[in-house]
Amino acid sequence: MKKKLCAVKPSRAQPIFTAESATVSIVHNNQRYVLALRFVEKGESMDTIVKWLLQRLKSMGVSIPSAYLDKGFCSVPVLKTLKRRKIRYIIPIRVRGKSGGVRALFQRRASYRTTYTFNSPKHGRLEVEAVATKKYYKGRYKRKGARWFAYAVGGLSKSVEPHQVFKMYRQRFGIETSYRQMNQVRARTTSQNPVICLLLVGLAFVIFNLYIACREHLAAVLKNPVKPISKYWLTLRRLAHMMSLAIQDLFGLADVILPMLIYHFRDLLIMQSLINAEKSDLFDVLEYIYNSDFEPITRELRVAKAQSKIFSALSVEQKGFVEFVLSKYIETGVEELDQEKLPHLLVLKYKAIEDAKEILGSVENIRAMFINFQGYLYEQHAAAA
Repeated sequence: MKKKLCAVKPSRAQPIFTAESATVSIVHNNQRYVLALRFVEKGESMDTIVKWLLQRLKSMGVSIPSAYLDKGFCSVPVLKTLKRRKIRYIIPIRVRGKSGGVRALFQRRASYRTTYTFNSPKHGRLEVEAVATKKYYKGRYKRKGARWFAYAVGGLSKSVEPHQVFKMYRQRFGIETSYRQMNQVRARTTSQNPVICLLLVGLAFVIFNLYIACREHLAAVLKNPVKPISKYWLTLRRLAHMMSLAIQDLFGLADVILPMLIYHFRDLLIMQSLINAEKSDLFDVLEYIYNSDFEPITRELRVAKAQSKIFSALSVEQKGFVEFVLSKYIETGVEELDQEKLPHLLVLKYKAIEDAKEILGSVENIRAMFINFQGYLYEQHAAAA
């Protein structure tokens, strides 16, 4: 069967061609990974897609105790497939029309468990367990009143309360974050070839999975990790940039790319001067470009705000070195915080690396300290990001 493209037409814009696809994400050690990606043929049934994805997971040796599917999969064939394979599931039931259908479940005063019957002209009738959950806005999102949610459920313990079903399904919402992050590193193309489109999406998800694994590894390696470090020092874009530099070096593209990077760096310096932010970091300049309401702060003020947290866990000797590094940071800029500068800073302060080790400890401890205190320095920046 020939693969088709679906044209999405935003209002007042040219058509954007995208390849329809389906993915499977799993949660392992509280981290979300995308394990399978499949092209969706025009007119292909949701049941066929679900069977393929489940078989793909099985071929990788992955078993899933529970499945949280998008409401687009809520159909008689899919529900039968999940029941036949004894997979616990929660799937929102699509609400159509202004009366009748699933809206008949929304008549009580509180959430409850019940049954619901699907009627399909092609696939017949199917009665399933259902949960109707009533959620009150309580002023959130500037709304008042309540909203009902209906879910088809299977294999859930009778002890699971209706409000718990709502919370359980919310775990799936992280998938949307995965897609947004994937789009940060997805290569763009004007090609209408669906194979190329899907390939670029798949490669972006591979980079996303690598980012999640590296971030988890970083947290495990550091004995006392500072929480903001993973958010700031190992962002998805930074990982993609490091991979880009490695590829440039591997294939000898540095001579071509470097002048372009220098050009954009000069643009940032010009912008830094225009907004009177010479004593601020270039990261603040980038933030200003993205959000003109943002006010850059000086490096000296950034240090002053974080100083108490930075020094609270340091010994007298460590404090002396960190104060020296911060003075260089205030004087020169964020490049002084690069790990490649660490040996140079140690020699400047202690005249020799061996002397520095006698005072501060092993190289590993010095490096961990050098990384950790920077998390506090950029804690507010990471929270804002």
